[in-house]
Amino acid sequence: MVAPGYEGPFVMGFDYGTESCRAAIFDLAGHPIAFAATPYKTHHPRPGQAEQSPADWWNALVASTRKVLDETGIPARHIAGISYEITVKWAGSHPENPLVKVILWPGMQMQYLTTNEPDDSMIECAIAAMQRVLEREEAEGERARAEAADDAEAAADTSPAAA
Repeated sequence: MVAPGYEGPFVMGFDYGTESCRAAIFDLAGHPIAFAATPYKTHHPRPGQAEQSPADWWNALVASTRKVLDETGIPARHIAGISYEITVKWAGSHPENPLVKVILWPGMQMQYLTTNEPDDSMIECAIAAMQRVLEREEAEGERARAEAADDAEAAADTSPAAA
């Protein structure tokens, strides 16, 4: 909750991630006041494909905004500016473009404020998960090679030349 009598102004930032829309309020010195997040679903209609609904994004934006304003008691009229995080594929190859800097800067600032360095247990977990993925891929490759060899052998046994 914001100290009574402190009326801002404030800025609000939004960040869309893989699983949620996050909203944050900061004072003009950049000090974080409050954060809120609202999850949305990712649908996987086929392996390797992921889809999200823009309606879910909008609903998450509205819900996160309400949560962060309700938590702080800050009236919406005291929000002097809004920033957002946007990912633009073209921006990655044009990082020095002034327009790219203006568009991406708010999201990067939000990321710096909301992303923690991984601790040792997180890194160990990531390494163990990667090892399991590599082991599984190797086993699947061996199985595919064995099946291909069996198919080739079966084809050779049934060919007219084999008879």
